[in-house]
Amino acid sequence: AAPIRLSRLELHAACIHSEESPRWMECQYRPDRRSLMFAHRGTDDDAWTKLATVGVATEVAAASSAEPLAAARLRCREPFDKARVYAYCGRLGLTYGGQFQGLVSGVRRPGECVGEVALPAELAAEAGDYLFHPALLDGCFHAMVVADACFDHSVPGLFLPHEIREIRFLAPPGPQATVHARMTTRTSEVLEADLDVFDAEGRPCLERSEEHTSEL
Repeated sequence: AAPIRLSRLELHAACIHSEESPRWMECQYRPDRRSLMFAHRGTDDDAWTKLATVGVATEVAAASSAEPLAAARLRCREPFDKARVYAYCGRLGLTYGGQFQGLVSGVRRPGECVGEVALPAELAAEAGDYLFHPALLDGCFHAMVVADACFDHSVPGLFLPHEIREIRFLAPPGPQATVHARMTTRTSEVLEADLDVFDAEGRPCLERSEEHTSEL
């Protein structure tokens, strides 16, 4: 498959599902705009609520701009483990089930982290069914929490994402990956970060630039 570039992913509304309130999901591709639109509605509703929009483009050549992991690891000397990560997430009000605690270890410093992410054993066999398993991707995003200077010593407000400037998908990572997260902007109200994801052999798989999150 050709590498794909997604540009300006915007999240317009929260999508909360439960067994008691099932919802229809819809994805539309708009070729005139080269974009995808995601929406949902209740099973008894007529109107759709827009959830997200994103531009789509293919790239013939995909030269990665990711920094080598060795250089990042030299800067990040403070180790962390899975227990520490998700205990702190709980203090922030982010409670993840066992299948979504994918960030298992790594090193960090204020503003940056290199983390190892892996699917749990019960999901590892599913990795080949996806270009990028959702639970693995979610674990990569948790590196932003660890890269924050507040990690494990203070509890700031809860930040939620609302826009990602660009995502470049280069290759499937399989059931495990290494993520490099860097904070680019951090204030009391806004957090912005870049992420690069590598496979088990250190090959770039995904680059995500300038995720904008705002305090809830």
